[in-house]
Amino acid sequence: MTRQNRLREFSRTKNKSHFGRFILFIFLIVIAATLAGGGLILFETEKPLVTVPKEVRFLGRNTSIPFRVTDKKSGIRSITITLEQQGESKPIRLYAKSFPRQSWFYGAGPTNFSGSVLFNSKKFKIKDGKAELVVTAHDFSLNRFFKGNETISRYAVLIDTKPPRISLQHTPRYIRPGGCGIVVYDLSESAVRQGVIVNGVFFQGFPLDGRKNRYISYVALTWNTKKLGNSMVVATDRAGNEAKDFFSMDLENVPLKKDRIYVSDAFLKRKMPKFKEHYP
Repeated sequence: MTRQNRLREFSRTKNKSHFGRFILFIFLIVIAATLAGGGLILFETEKPLVTVPKEVRFLGRNTSIPFRVTDKKSGIRSITITLEQQGESKPIRLYAKSFPRQSWFYGAGPTNFSGSVLFNSKKFKIKDGKAELVVTAHDFSLNRFFKGNETISRYAVLIDTKPPRISLQHTPRYIRPGGCGIVVYDLSESAVRQGVIVNGVFFQGFPLDGRKNRYISYVALTWNTKKLGNSMVVATDRAGNEAKDFFSMDLENVPLKKDRIYVSDAFLKRKMPKFKEHYP
């Protein structure tokens, strides 16, 4: 009897020991899964996405550069935009922004950020020629020894701060209300927009006889024009640099031609029936 009791007690102790080990095993699995899940979140490897909505190929004297950065996981940590040019000892920083950490998991920083930076050639004192626009973004991941995931996007650009040169070849000396004239001019380079402005109205220029960089613009005035304002040739190159060249015209006021037509009653009586047929 005593031996049976001892066996029963041993069996109970053994079962409790197995159950305790099982609970400990489950507990360790939960901890390991939690640590692994946290590690996957904290050390996620997805890089930020950098986009420049407008194709930036040329930088003029004042050029706006839009950009957008997205990071759907840990969030954006910092954005830096620099300009690198051969012969310069260090990059020129155009823009820099950092965000404070909001949490230790997803959403530690903003997931989406859009902005723009204004390139001003006088402010940054950079010379014309080839350069490289570099957009660098970091997120809040602890990857790369806590530095975060990094994206570097490079865009080849051409810096052009000189506006086109305009050379007037022909302008009207006189122009009358309701009249028209032609303006002929040469440009030192091709332009994305060029023409003549008279009294605030833009008249597009067109290539003349296939000649390189020579254009003609047909200008006109409304019949009730009382005075002439500024008249100018304008041209904007691909980098956004604008040039203007003013010229003068004299407004030739001429009396409006008037005439009077006499219509007899007999004529109207003959014609009215025909009008009624078409316009009852």
